[in-house]
Amino acid sequence: MFLEDSTTRVKNARKIEEKRETAFLGSRMHFFRTLWENDLDSSGYYVMDAGNKRLHYNDLVIQTDSLSKFIKNLGTLTISHNQGTPKTYITFTQDSVCFYKNGSFNGSGIKWDGNMAVRRMLLTSSHSNIHIKRTTADYLIFNKQDI
Repeated sequence: MFLEDSTTRVKNARKIEEKRETAFLGSRMHFFRTLWENDLDSSGYYVMDAGNKRLHYNDLVIQTDSLSKFIKNLGTLTISHNQGTPKTYITFTQDSVCFYKNGSFNGSGIKWDGNMAVRRMLLTSSHSNIHIKRTTADYLIFNKQDI
């Protein structure tokens, strides 16, 4: 009779959970969930306008009902999660963009560049043949065979 080694299963489950956490923190979904909860500061998000002024919830959000909120088009915004991490730049293609408590949003209203754009591409194409090595300055992309 074959019995699965439960210590291996627990180790793998822990690794998988850690990888999920790493992928989630600093993601677009995490940003919008945090913005919904008015929790940008304590979650480590910094949002800056083109003039390098730090923006907060009241500067960014319009709430018209209890089911959806809108992020205002204030020009190109710079988002960083925990200072020192690579930055994300968002440019609006609409006057405001609807987002929801679960972190989903109207994707056609925002153009993403930088950290969240790169992470999004790699998270949605896990079958691809690329790997990211994170540095404090930026993300470097390598072919898996080169590592």
